[in-house]
Amino acid sequence: MSLAAARLLRLSLRPLQKRSLEEAYALAQGGALLRDFQAVTESSRFFRLAALIYRRWGDAHNEYKCRNDLGTSLARLNQFARAQRQFLLCERLGMSLDDRAMLAQTYLNWGETLRRRGELKQSRVNLLRSIELYSSLGDHNGESLSRSNYGMLLREEGNFTEAKDCFIHARRIAINISSNDALALSLGGLADVEFSRNRFKKALKLFREAADIERGQSDERHEAESLAGLIAVAAGSGAQADLEIAASRLVELRDAVTTEAVVWAFKRAGVVAFEQKKDPTAVRLFCRALALQFNPQTVLETDEALLRQLARHLTDVAVTVARISPKRTQSFLEEIRQSLPDFMEKPQSMIIGELLQYCMRGARQGLDELERKQSKTKRLK
Repeated sequence: MSLAAARLLRLSLRPLQKRSLEEAYALAQGGALLRDFQAVTESSRFFRLAALIYRRWGDAHNEYKCRNDLGTSLARLNQFARAQRQFLLCERLGMSLDDRAMLAQTYLNWGETLRRRGELKQSRVNLLRSIELYSSLGDHNGESLSRSNYGMLLREEGNFTEAKDCFIHARRIAINISSNDALALSLGGLADVEFSRNRFKKALKLFREAADIERGQSDERHEAESLAGLIAVAAGSGAQADLEIAASRLVELRDAVTTEAVVWAFKRAGVVAFEQKKDPTAVRLFCRALALQFNPQTVLETDEALLRQLARHLTDVAVTVARISPKRTQSFLEEIRQSLPDFMEKPQSMIIGELLQYCMRGARQGLDELERKQSKTKRLK
């Protein structure tokens, strides 16, 4: 893949006026390949160049495809403003060609990007447009995906009843057309609704079904999202078998979704477990997050910066826990102190001792800071 990428990179350096449609096609295919290998930054560059070449040659259909791919890639990189500019260009291309399918796809991706950015009002407008267009076109797969994304918006607004109805409708469509992608998305949405209502048993079953469907699919990010939800629900409900299986699988997928995303999933599940008064499970999850984020075998005794970074990480944990239940914080930190060595791969005793010292010092500083803020708030009242 590296050789092919190097050849495509040489193509990308040629002057625009000398590039052919064949080069645009090669760049677009290279962008798709790089995206599949999670090289999203590089793929976005290729999609952009391909779109410019297609525009120069007046090929609006292929320009649209590249700009749509570029927009979704930028959204994955959380570059929402740049992604929205691409979707605006996609909308103009769709309108100029009077292509309703293009517009439906644009509004779906644009609406999802706006939702992730927190602009729910405009997201609603785009997602409803997408649903209407897909329905009029008879594109049931697109309609199901759009309804699931609209359900996510409703869930974020706290409108759980309408969100559930939306996901059920999307699931019904997906089952009728035998679309696994659409079915998994609707199941994950239903699971999130049940999770938000603390109905752990139902949520666990739905997340499990979604993850099973998504396993082996081309885009492993979707399976990872379902597994993250499954881990959180399993942690809160005490379903240890599900927790261990899902956690192990999620770690296997960390190259597809980044280690940071896996660490976040374990932290989130740890908070859920703590809220449900399952401290041992919460400790294991927080320690797993620490072990993934920091490898003590690579730490030198003089590596003060990394030790301070680890201390800040545990400080965040301590503050989070303290906000939920200040009375339980000290005993919780003691459990972390005792459990952390078990999650490190045979570290040198001197290094792990120093790590723990920094951790506990950082955690205490975090708690002291929280207490000062609380005291100040009381005085202001």
